[in-house]
Amino acid sequence: VFKPHVELLLTNFATLMERTKGTISMTDHIGRRQITILSALAPYMADSKQAVLLLNLFSPVLRKPSKSVPEKVKVDMVNIVKNLLPLVSDLSDSTSVVFTKTYSLLSSLFQSLRSRPARIALVACFRKLAEINMSLLPLADLLADLNAYSTKRMEEPDFEKRISAFILLNEEK
Repeated sequence: VFKPHVELLLTNFATLMERTKGTISMTDHIGRRQITILSALAPYMADSKQAVLLLNLFSPVLRKPSKSVPEKVKVDMVNIVKNLLPLVSDLSDSTSVVFTKTYSLLSSLFQSLRSRPARIALVACFRKLAEINMSLLPLADLLADLNAYSTKRMEEPDFEKRISAFILLNEEK
């Protein structure tokens, strides 16, 4: 019942977000509701065009500072983006505009997302991108090691993996 209308809903929602992007903050109730609706639409995405449209809607929101968009909202959005990536066929081509925008977005998020859940979600999203574009696999492995957490102690970084990753980074570059 819902699936045939997803494209129309998404198109109308994109128009709404474009019209209200300067006036609505993601910290207020309406802004969070928009993200919630987009999150609910995400599992019903069926084709590349819809997924690219949703990525384009999320991109400016994810680039906003944490004061405008809470980190928890960004974590939810990064998880949605991770699930959308396999639908976007252009991501396998490193020269495509979609790949460049997505790679740039995910890379820039490593500067702003600080919490453990955010870093774990971001690494998982980047790994999903690397599964689509195999040239990113070594970088995804390095990012996973740079953001590793201990399996023995809760909330403690895995210093062994992180130091090994820093050594590898310094030796190769």
